[in-house]
Amino acid sequence: MKYLKYIFLLCLLLIDGYLIYHACLNANDSVKKSDVLTDIVISIVDKATNADDSIEEKVGREKISNFVRKLFGHFGLFLLNGVLSIIVSYLFIKKKILFYLTIFVHGLLIASITELIQLFSEGRFATFKDIMIDYGGYLLGIGITVIIYIIIKKIKNNTKKELNYE
Repeated sequence: MKYLKYIFLLCLLLIDGYLIYHACLNANDSVKKSDVLTDIVISIVDKATNADDSIEEKVGREKISNFVRKLFGHFGLFLLNGVLSIIVSYLFIKKKILFYLTIFVHGLLIASITELIQLFSEGRFATFKDIMIDYGGYLLGIGITVIIYIIIKKIKNNTKKELNYE
């Protein structure tokens, strides 16, 4: 159990590293990686809807690909990053001000760094909108984690109260 916090730290560092690595990819390599996920999403939606026309024919591959990149690549990975960031901060940082500062700065910093790197990656560009999508996912991850923590704490407190009454 004492190594658990280091496992969470390693996971956070791996996600940060992956985000930075992916930002360094040129446009062609980045598109190839997201095309794999786009194909999976199209396949799942087509099987789930069981329609005669493919979602790709109805909406268009470019729109689906853009949606997949924003939802999974930006929002989704940063949501996971937010979850891991708050857990790691909780496990390692005891001073409240440093705890809060670390959480909020880490998300904004990694979102900004990954977009800034793209300015120097061939065929890529950076947008403020992407930083906001990244940070939105990150903040939602923090929010979800806080809500789960509060629920668990309430359940534990109620269990303690019930045990004290018996």
